[in-house]
Amino acid sequence: MWELFEQYRFIRQAFDFTSAQVRDCGLLGGAASLAVNLLALATGCYRALAERVLGVSVFFITMLFVIMLADLLTGLAASRRAGEPRTSKKGLRWVFKLGSYILFIYVLNAFTLEAAREGHQWLTLPLNIIKLYVVFHIALWEIKSIDENLQRMGYAFRIFGMADRVAALIRRLTARKLEG
Repeated sequence: MWELFEQYRFIRQAFDFTSAQVRDCGLLGGAASLAVNLLALATGCYRALAERVLGVSVFFITMLFVIMLADLLTGLAASRRAGEPRTSKKGLRWVFKLGSYILFIYVLNAFTLEAAREGHQWLTLPLNIIKLYVVFHIALWEIKSIDENLQRMGYAFRIFGMADRVAALIRRLTARKLEG
């Protein structure tokens, strides 16, 4: 039976974070992701990706990317300060998180476009509101993570409390929009 899945043995090795090769690839993956994003920004592909494929403005995607990058950098700094070994697991995890966030936003945009194409105009506004809420919610998760990293480093900016208040405000505004 397991012979059928033999060609997929590489998957377990790809996620073995004790391997030096996997750690190096994680760091290279993070650097490559940053380079690709900068190249896409310079060539205008970034705008096309944001607006046509994901259905959100360049501002939202850039905001999300900057917040995620700040989370990665503060996490690495907090690990260094705590004396924990720096591993590329965090870099590789960051690449997967960014990819999954973009995929989720893409799927929501595809549902919105499909609803419009099929003539269900009444569904496009709620789907767009949900898509924007998801972008803000992801940003709030990352801001909370930045706050935790800063607290681990000994700084207490209490962004976490502010993020919760902003999240509550966005939830109230979204509820009012959906009711009205």
